[in-house]
Amino acid sequence: MKSGAAVPFHYGRGVFETVPVCGGKVRHLEWHWHSLHEAAAALDLPAPSGKELPGPVPGGDGLWRWLLDEDGLETTWQAGLPPLPEAVDLALSPLRVSSLSWEARFKTFSYLLMWQARAQAPGGWAVLLNEHGRLATATMANLFWVREDRLFTPARHCGCRAGTARRWVLECPGFPVVETDEGPDALDAASEIFLTNARLGVFPAASWCGRPLGCTIGSLLRQRWMEQAPA
Repeated sequence: MKSGAAVPFHYGRGVFETVPVCGGKVRHLEWHWHSLHEAAAALDLPAPSGKELPGPVPGGDGLWRWLLDEDGLETTWQAGLPPLPEAVDLALSPLRVSSLSWEARFKTFSYLLMWQARAQAPGGWAVLLNEHGRLATATMANLFWVREDRLFTPARHCGCRAGTARRWVLECPGFPVVETDEGPDALDAASEIFLTNARLGVFPAASWCGRPLGCTIGSLLRQRWMEQAPA
């Protein structure tokens, strides 16, 4: 058994990025690198220099993870990409996120809240509110919804992460997005809801709390995401 001094134990004080690799190429590599640096600055971690990438991009398909803690940066590789879900059934989680916490705004090693929310949701996917009862995030994904042909997403101050797939939707031509501060009744009035993350891209919700949803705009964005090959 190793001594306590020899075992790194930082109480979750670390951040990570999950970087999907397809055919040895990465979509928006610089966005992932910026996210890691933003999180490192907030947690006062020793981020690598701005131009120092964590080694060459692995070949093939898989998930390249960057792990940064007080001891520096390490990487892992998981071969194979997860299948894209056609649609998910969304529930409202009884758990809450703190809009001011690092855990809400960055990908920290402390991910237990999201795993608990997924475990408690009937279909594994749920929407979480913040301490003020406002829409914040979905489990391990950013949240978007459509109401009266307008596209909305929670504002950063509500307690969501600035995910790379979220940024892609915000910058996607032809799909203006309103960053807003609203309660769950906004989803009750939504004609469609979809989620985003870098690992799975854009994926629609089939239902919200048992109510069936459409998927017109979400499907268009999903198709555009899939058509844009990594550079």
